[in-house]
Amino acid sequence: MDLPVMPPVRPMLAKAVNGIPDGDLAFEPKWDGFRCIVFRDGDEIVLGSRNERPLTRYFPELIEPLRASLPDRAVVDGEIIVRVGDQLGFDALQQRIHPAESRVSRLAVETPAEFVAFDVPPLHALHSAGSWGVGDFTDLEALAAWVAAQGGRSVALLPVLAAFLGERPFEPSPYLPVSRLFWNELYVDPRRLPEFERCEPARRLVSSADFRSRVDVLRAARLVDYREAMALRRHVLELLGRALDDRRDRRRAAFEEWVERCPLARDYAAFRATGERPARACTAMPTAM
Repeated sequence: MDLPVMPPVRPMLAKAVNGIPDGDLAFEPKWDGFRCIVFRDGDEIVLGSRNERPLTRYFPELIEPLRASLPDRAVVDGEIIVRVGDQLGFDALQQRIHPAESRVSRLAVETPAEFVAFDVPPLHALHSAGSWGVGDFTDLEALAAWVAAQGGRSVALLPVLAAFLGERPFEPSPYLPVSRLFWNELYVDPRRLPEFERCEPARRLVSSADFRSRVDVLRAARLVDYREAMALRRHVLELLGRALDDRRDRRRAAFEEWVERCPLARDYAAFRATGERPARACTAMPTAM
């Protein structure tokens, strides 16, 4: 097995508190099961516990369904459960942990387990053979279609909010966004924008040997190079922005109408442009922009 995230991994766990805090809160169900991280690399599958111990031998009936459902290389966080009637049976689940192989095989038939995946990788980790080294909204669209084909009705992601991804400042964490009002342009697929087909400079750039070489390096990397991925995408988006600015048609008019309806977008653009001026940090912003 050779994955970017290798077993064993200790998952992040909920913290116990004395009482439920006040406020406008949302709650998720507590699955009465075993926390489990599934690692798949080709035909090899490992089930890891919250204590970093392997669970694979105790739940043989999960291997083939996971192999049929997951991509060839994947790490998925979730919970192993056993249903007893219309409830979850934690006692029945605990009995599955037994040293005797004969008992494990028998209980796999009598009280079969299921795996509930409750964490989806962040969008940047969903990159495909067609993306530029980082997952984008086109990859998310493909994932949503696959989930729907499996009977799923929703896909959860880490935040995809705007981030500082230039030389300075630089903060790619989805939990420290530039703004909670705007999306991160890192995840835009420029080839899906209408301007791309009409913008010869952008299409020439994307098909150039240098651009394709840089994309190949990003795709082969074990970790996401946010700066390089953003630099490639930003160059193309700037060309498409100029192409939109040169248009005098219904799409340009629709864009201008949107800006009038959303004055915060103009303020946000001015904020980002001011922060990108040479030798200017966001702690030294002028009072008026």
